Formats: sequence, C-alpha cells, structure tokens
Amino acid sequence: MNENESEQNDSHDSLAGSGDEYNNISVVSKSTRTDRSNLKLTVEVAIASKSQCCVCRVQLNPPTVTVKKEDRDNMFVKRNIVIPKGSRCCKMHTVNGFLSHEAFSAITAYKVREEPFDFNHNMDTMQKLRTMVNSKKHINFDDGFSLLDLDYKNLTGFTRAQHDQILSYIPSSALKNSANRSPRCSIACLLMKLKLGLSNSVLASILGIDNKRKVSDTIHSARLALTQYFVPHFLGLTHISRQEIIQKHTSPIATRLLTENRNPCILVLDGTYFYIQKSRNNMVQRKTFNLHKNRSLVKPMVVVSTTGYIVAIFGPFFSDNNNNDASILKHIITNNYDDILNWIEENDILILDRGFRDSLGILKSLGIDVAMPSFLGPKQKQLDVQQANNSRFVTMLRWVVESVNSRIKRYKWFNQVIPNSSLPSIQDFMTITAALLNCFHTPMVNPSIDNDAIITHMNTLRTKSNELQKYLNDHQLTRNSVWDVIDLDHSAVTFPKLSLDEIRTFTLGVYQLRRARSYAEEHAGSTDLTDPNIEFPLQQCTQMGARDIIRIRFQSAHI
Repeated sequence: MNENESEQNDSHDSLAGSGDEYNNISVVSKSTRTDRSNLKLTVEVAIASKSQCCVCRVQLNPPTVTVKKEDRDNMFVKRNIVIPKGSRCCKMHTVNGFLSHEAFSAITAYKVREEPFDFNHNMDTMQKLRTMVNSKKHINFDDGFSLLDLDYKNLTGFTRAQHDQILSYIPSSALKNSANRSPRCSIACLLMKLKLGLSNSVLASILGIDNKRKVSDTIHSARLALTQYFVPHFLGLTHISRQEIIQKHTSPIATRLLTENRNPCILVLDGTYFYIQKSRNNMVQRKTFNLHKNRSLVKPMVVVSTTGYIVAIFGPFFSDNNNNDASILKHIITNNYDDILNWIEENDILILDRGFRDSLGILKSLGIDVAMPSFLGPKQKQLDVQQANNSRFVTMLRWVVESVNSRIKRYKWFNQVIPNSSLPSIQDFMTITAALLNCFHTPMVNPSIDNDAIITHMNTLRTKSNELQKYLNDHQLTRNSVWDVIDLDHSAVTFPKLSLDEIRTFTLGVYQLRRARSYAEEHAGSTDLTDPNIEFPLQQCTQMGARDIIRIRFQSAHI
C-alpha cells in the first residue's frame, strides 16, 4: 500500500472506523447496499503523527491522549478538518478525555486534498449530522463544545475552569452519575437556580430533564455535596484562623485608623434580609413579619473582614421585634455559634452600625472593642467635629459589608420572594454562595500607594475644629431667615473645576462619588445633569460680610 492510499484509509477511518458506535446506524440495509460512484470532496487534514501533537504540533511527551472519535466527527462536521484515526495530543488540551474548546479551535489543517467518499459513507455522515443537530435541543454542560466560557458565566456566574475547581472538592461517591445527571450537570443546575432564580419546571425544560421532581432531587444532591465538601474550605470560623484574617484580610487603613500600636482582628457585622412567602402557620407568620419592611422576611447575620472577605454567615433568624440586629448578635455570642468565643480575643474590634447599640454591654463584658457611629446627646442637634469624624471613619470602613450583601443578592434566588417550601434550604444556599464568593472573587479593598497619604490626611483632620461652623454660630448665621434661595446661575460664588483625583481627596474613597449623582439628580429634578437649562437651587447668606457663603440642602436617601 502506498502513502496516498494509507492517508485515504486514515481519513475514512476517522469517520467510519470499524469499532465506532455509529456503524450500527444506517439508512440503507447492509444486505441491500449497492456500489455507487464515489463523491470526491475537498477536505483539510490535520497533522497525523505518533510523535507530534495534532493541536500544538510540538513533540509529544507523556502523558498523551488519543483523540476520540466523537472529537474527530465534530471536527469534520463543524470545521471540515479530518483528524486521522490514532492521532494523539498533549493531555493539557483535553478535559475529561475530550478536546477542550480552546484546543478544538486551535487545530489547523496540515494539508488540503480531495478525498473520495462512497455513498454509504456519505449517508452515515448525514445520519451523524442529523443526530448531532437533534441532540442540541437542551443545554448540556457535559458537552465540551456546546457552551463557551461566556455561556457558563451567564448561566451560572462561573467559568468552566471554575466549575472544574468546584468539582475537584467533591468526591465521586458524593455525586454519582445517573441517567438524569452527571456531577457537572448537578452543580450547574444548582448554580443556575441561584444565579437566575428560575423555577424547577423551567430548569427541567432548559436542561432536558423529564420533570421538575428530578430537578429538585438533583439540586438537593448538589446542595448536600457542596455543603459538606466545598463550603468548609471557604466559610466559617473553623476554616480560617484569627491570625490569617489579621495578616491577609485586614486593610491597612482600618488598622491605622482604629488602633494604636496594636494589631487586633477587625470584623464588620451587619444583618441582611431575604423576603419569604407569608406562612399559613400563625406563629411563624408573627415571627417572620417585619414591621420596618412591612413584609415577611428572615435575617441572616453576615461577618466580613475589612477587605470584604466573608468570615461567616449565621442564621437565618426570625425578624419580629424580638430579633433585631442587637438581639441576634447577643444570641450568637450567648450560644457560642461556631465556637466564636474561643475564636475572637480580648481587644478585638467589631465595626457595627447604630442598630447594635443594645449589644454593647455584652461585648464590653467580653473585652471586645466596638467602632460605631456616634449618637446625638440630650438637646444636641448636631454632632460635634470629633463625633462627626469618628462616624465618618466607621462609615468609611463599614461599607464593605453592605457591598457583600449586594453581591449575595446578585444571585436572583435571594432577591425574590423565597417560597416556603425552600425555607429549609436557605441556610445551605447562602453558605454555598458565600463560599463561592470567597473562592473566586477578588478583595474589595486592596493596598494602595496612596494609603499612607490618606491616613495621614484623615488623622490630621480628625481633631481639627470646624472653623466654618464656629463662624456661623458666633455670628448667628444658622437661622433660616438669613438665607435666600437662588439658582446656581445667579450665585456670586464661583467654584473651580476639580479633577476626579482632586475630588477623591475630599471623599477619601469611591462610595461617596457613586452616591453623589443620585443626590444631584434628585435635587435638580432631572437625570440629565448636562442640560444647560437645569435648575439647581441653593441658598446664599444675606448678611453683610457673609454673602460668599452658600449651602445646599439635599434630601436624605433614607428619610
């Protein structure tokens, strides 16, 4: 046999090998097949060598993988490239024995030639193509070519490589292959449920599962496996030491603003909420009805570091008057959730909002320091300079927990009304989501070369008196009668145009900048702040010697 005949036989074998599964599929019975004239097609042929990778064309070094028939068929149908039977590639180009999407796209033709295809072979190829097209009715996470990384990201929130990393923590005995699911599809089904908030019926249609009961069983199995084998590596007080939080997950700004020559553990706590259905059980309905939101909800308690790393999530708890943030925190400490009393140490710092004020007693008895915004004293209408600056320091450090809550609620399952049938799963779902965020998301606060300058600037202003406030009080200019409302265009005071970097020196962060537009749009009554005819009312002092002082009264975002 000469070389050309050998190459022709190889190309035929790539689509019609004697041991291939598609040989049993035929349009014409083998007993009635007749010889037909061959049809010549121009095809591209990949490199065929036992010592050279057909993907990257470098010298093969063990371990290597023989390209599977399914990959060779896909390559011919989709890209008109024939991979000769027996071709090998580097193992790094495969996922679970099949070519990765990147490798599939990277293969190029080594030569172009005309190949004769007989009638029976053509009919078999058409049948394979028909089968391939008909099998694409549903999303298949096991098919390495049906979904791009972008598809994975849109459907589940994570890339294919991240799915592989999640699966690496799950033993084969925890999620077994079955007729309805593989471990990969089980995890993907759960993540789609959390990411998109779809019903089980819709998921069954998308994934090609017979009914919603099987979807429920699949999610149940994946939830138990992730909770048992994945979550403990990335969430909870037992998965990370106090010293590791101090060294790796504490921002330098927090340490230098709140401590003096100490290196304590600094944690930020806050309660969030998930809306639930109204229960027909009267006792549960009373305990889950929140008078502030005027809705039924449950409240988890989120504990994060000053960089936004989620240390633990406790709960969820009821949300009636007996379960505010302070009482929940006292309950956690009193019952030693997750062995918190042995984890936290004396002189560690908790950053809290004013809703935790009733828990200050138990925290002080344990020697735990608290950073909390200041309260107005008796007959006090405005915070003094020291109190206001201390409150700003707390706000500057506490925003990370609000951002974490926002990240969790980007998963639509948490941002909709949770059915009562899913209440037993809330704790597992929120711990799985938090563990995934810890595993794959970047810190919210990173060290910066500007940190030293920011800290020095803040500490300089911390005790500096407010000269403008003192001037207004001394000259009795706080009365409303000495202020007139004027339009911005009629103001005698001109402001210099500031760059974004200059504005950041005042805000000391991005949070205020992001909120500024909302305040300005509400004050102007328009979302088009570039409109030259827009009205932006402000107040100017009418007293002689003080007409260069203006003020703007913005509406609070919460009241």
